[in-house]
Amino acid sequence: MSGKKVTVAEAVALVDALCEKLKPADPNAGRTVTGMYLSPDGKVVKAIRIGPKPRREFADTVPHWQTDHAAGQDRGRAAADELARLREEAKALQQILDDPAVGAVERTRAEVRLAQVRREIDAFEPSLNPKPQAGKAPTAGA
Repeated sequence: MSGKKVTVAEAVALVDALCEKLKPADPNAGRTVTGMYLSPDGKVVKAIRIGPKPRREFADTVPHWQTDHAAGQDRGRAAADELARLREEAKALQQILDDPAVGAVERTRAEVRLAQVRREIDAFEPSLNPKPQAGKAPTAGA
C-alpha cells in the first residue's frame, strides 16, 4: 500500500466533511410557518412562506396641501354622485315592489335592499346639506 501520507489535521478535516455529508437534510429548510388557521370545514390550514421575508412596502407620502381636502377643491361631487346613484337604485327597487307580478322571494330581496339603500341615503343627505347649529355657540364661564 503505497499511498499519500495524510496528517492528523487533514484526516480530521476529511472525517468532519464526511460527517457533514451524512447528516440528514432538513426538509423544512427555507420554509417558515407564518400562520395556522381553521377553515370553515374544520380543517387546520398552515400558511407557509418559502424563501426570505418580503420587504415591507409603504405608500408614497403626499403633502397635506395636495390631498383631496385642500381648499378650493370640490369635496361633495363624489358624494353627490353616490347619492344620485342610491336614489336611482331606490326608485328601481320601489318599481319592483309596486309590480304585482313579482314573486315573493324577489319582493323580499327588494324590500331588504331598499331598506339598506334608504339607510345609506339618510346617512348621505345631512353631510351634503349641513344645517347651521341652533342657538348660540356655548361659552365657558362668559
